[in-house]
Order: sequence, then C-alpha cells, then structure tokens
Amino acid sequence: MSGEATTSSDADDTSTSGETSTSGEPVVCGDGVQDSNGVCLSEAADFPAGASAVAMVSGDFNGDANIDVVLSNNAGDSVVLLPGTGAGGFGASLVTPLAVGAEPQAMAAGLISDDTVADVLVANVGNNTVSILSGSDAGFSESVLPTGGLPSDVALAHLNEDDRLDFVLVNTEDEVFTAWTADDDGSFQLSDVNDGGPIPFIDTVVLGEVALPGAIDVVFSGDLVVGASPGNGDGSIGETVAVAAEISASALHMRGGDFNEDGELDIAIVTAVGVVVLLGDGDPLEAGFDEQGLGAHDGVLDVAVADVTGEGNDDVVVLAAGDSELVVYPGLGNGNFGSPVTIEIGDSASAITVGDLDGDERKDVVVANADTQTVSVFLAEP
Repeated sequence: MSGEATTSSDADDTSTSGETSTSGEPVVCGDGVQDSNGVCLSEAADFPAGASAVAMVSGDFNGDANIDVVLSNNAGDSVVLLPGTGAGGFGASLVTPLAVGAEPQAMAAGLISDDTVADVLVANVGNNTVSILSGSDAGFSESVLPTGGLPSDVALAHLNEDDRLDFVLVNTEDEVFTAWTADDDGSFQLSDVNDGGPIPFIDTVVLGEVALPGAIDVVFSGDLVVGASPGNGDGSIGETVAVAAEISASALHMRGGDFNEDGELDIAIVTAVGVVVLLGDGDPLEAGFDEQGLGAHDGVLDVAVADVTGEGNDDVVVLAAGDSELVVYPGLGNGNFGSPVTIEIGDSASAITVGDLDGDERKDVVVANADTQTVSVFLAEP
C-alpha cells in the first residue's frame, strides 16, 4: 500500500552496528504501529502541480507563514509555486514563466532580499543564466543574471562578512565553480572562478564550515571524487586542500547536515546506485572527512537532510525511484544511523523536498511525480 513504512533489518544496509533508536523506546505512529526508529511518515494526499519537476525547494515564498513548495519545470521553462495551506496541503499552483529555452535545473531557497519572505535562485542550464525570484504575496518577480557555462547546481551561504546571502554556482561546461557575492542593491557580482584544483568535471556543490571556523568552505564532486576548497571569508575560494572521498558512481546530489553534532559540516551524497555519508573529521587546520556507506538502492534521484523523526537529529531521506521507494535513515546524533525505513511511492517520482507543512515542528516530505504532474505529501505523524 502506498505510504506503508517497513523497517529493514539488513545489517549491510546500515552503519549502526545494531543501534536502531535514539531513545531506545518504540514510537507509536498515528496508525497505532510501533516503530523503533521513530519514522512515522504517512501519505496524506496528492495535489496537482501542473509540472514534471526535476528539483524542488521549500519555504515561505508568499509571506503567509505557511511552508510552500517550488518546482523546477525544466521542460516547461518555468517554475511552479504550490502555496501551503498550513494544514499539510497546498492550494492552487502559480506558474512563473522563465525565458524560452531556459531549462531550469537546480534551485536554492533563502532570504536573499531585505524582506522576511523567502526567495529562490534558479540555475538555468538552457540559456546559461540564474533567475533570481523574489517572493511576495503577489508571486515571484524575476531578475536574470547571465552566468555562462551550463549552470548545473547552486548553493546559498554567507561567503563574506556582510549579512547578505551569497551563492556558489557550478559551471559544468568549463568544469569550474564560481562564487558570487551580493551587493546592497540586491544584485550579485562575480567574486571568484575556481577550478577546484586537480578535480575535473565539477557537477554539484554543498557549502559549510569544514576547516577553520568563521568562513564557509565549498565541497564539490567531480570525476568520481569529492574535494573541498576553503573559503577565505571575503567571497573568494582557495584551491583544493583535500580529496574527501572516492565514490563508485558520479554524485547526483549532495546535501549538508551535522550528523554527529560537532558543529562541522557533514554531507549526504547520492549516486544512481546508493547513498554515502561523509563526516567532517574535526581537523581544525584542514578540510577532511571520514566516509561511511549507508546502502545501495536502485535509480536514486534525490536526497534530503532533515529531522523527520522529531528526535532532534539530522536524518537522511533518499528518493530511490528505481525501487519506487522513499528510504529514511534515522540519525542517532552520533554519526551513526538506525536501520533504514522504506516507504512505498509511485513509480514516476522525480524529486523530493522537506518542510513543516502542518506546523507541528516536524519535517514532512513532498515527492514530485513526473508522469502525473502531481506532488504527494507524506506527513510526519507520531
């Protein structure tokens, strides 16, 4: 049955050495079933989206204090806003057309403008631009930043000492990533072009502190290798200082978190065949990681890092489209994970995002379904 959760007992699929629960007490889910990992995601409903999403982000994009979802409609050269109702569902979609041939790909969400409404950056691989979508109660307004070079991924962070969000963009054509810093007028300026040292074919990035505190660093993947480059705190990025890991297949997405609660960036990486976690090694002088595999899955398309169990730890949520499953690895807060919990989903799932859709302070999961152009909501309900 769609939405039914099962817990795997295969020791090869987890790095916990038998640990399965943060609290040690089974959680009783809303359907009366106990789950030792505290994973209680139940399918609530499907909602029309009018788009086949290749990526999604969540946030309050219209200023009503409810969590909304934005879908990147690559084939339709647009983005679609699904306004949250605050009760676990969505209202009627609002389409923002982009330039013909934009082919929007990756997105990042955050408070870019001076108001309190979330905004979206969209990497447009078709016309080599970034769309800056400013959220408001009337929908998005767009400004366009020419970037060149087939942008495939984008991430927001504070790269210098001001209080405005900056971003890093992957340029797959030139095999570099570029750093852009925000001006007071809301525009962005190119501050650095970085080839990542000896690692070619850069395709995805995640930002966070992995070495000396106080500056945001860039962790990136390319050519079956994950590397790290130190931020200098002024918008510029140093050359590669560490090869973090070698992976067996190209990284599709990377998401940052803090799985062992040491304040240093940890990373969940998904490839088409599985998921790997990199734990920051705590070395204050160099960006380094300790690698652990979580599990192999078929047709992995996306990953999210969020607390879906409500226990205060970062969990890893994997979209394994080939298996028609969501797979949740509940974090234990010490760098280990409980046994994976699988949840049946549709066979055309294409992207996921997370957010507190019903105001209960637990992160819910939204799955985009490409064939039906809908989204499915899975509410975290203990």
